[in-house]
Amino acid sequence: MMLTHRKIWQAIDTVAENCDLTASGLARKCGLDPTTLNVSKRIGPDGRERWPSTQTIARLLEVAEMDLKTFGELVESLPHTPNVRTRKSRLKAAQDAAQL
Repeated sequence: MMLTHRKIWQAIDTVAENCDLTASGLARKCGLDPTTLNVSKRIGPDGRERWPSTQTIARLLEVAEMDLKTFGELVESLPHTPNVRTRKSRLKAAQDAAQL
């Protein structure tokens, strides 16, 4: 599995959407600062990519009631650019694949 900055953040956005939350709403529900998952925080002031911590990923998986395998399947299923219309269907496919 190839983990890229863009795909990890797309997966987080998909999880938030599946929970009917914004990125800020998901962060709040995870007990994080509401700006933690915002798009504006994904690139640092120096232009370097900011990656979510493992603790952040663990919290959002707990809130979303999703296991790491399903999250990995979701990341793997994502293209390099977001397609809002199919995010929920990709999440469903990842959940189905994780059941196998």
